[in-house]
Amino acid sequence: IVDILEKDKSKKIGVGFLSLFESLKFHGDNVLSGQYAVGEYCHSVCLSLVKIKTFIDRYSVNILNHGNEIKLFDLGDTFRDIAKNLSISNSDRELIKEQLSYLEDVKHSFLIADDIDDLAVEMKAYEPY
Repeated sequence: IVDILEKDKSKKIGVGFLSLFESLKFHGDNVLSGQYAVGEYCHSVCLSLVKIKTFIDRYSVNILNHGNEIKLFDLGDTFRDIAKNLSISNSDRELIKEQLSYLEDVKHSFLIADDIDDLAVEMKAYEPY
């Protein structure tokens, strides 16, 4: 029963994550293309993502290589600094691209979770619900 409740909660949080991620990706790309003032909005989205870090950790556990990690505070601070300074450095640009790529992987991990459950049921490994 606990597993069922956790999966249900993850799905609800996942919908919120998808919304936040797509917004961050869209506006983050705008920052990368020179619309630096949008960085303040991206900072606020990063703070919202921090609130669901447990969800992000759950779906990133098998996709990040050793030494790689999702750094939401660093990403948010970077966006805030870009908005404040109205400029972007190469290291800022790389951090944004890297972190958005990691979050994209979390998105895909979340979206295929049901497919993995379906395969396990077909193989009679377990019943997810």
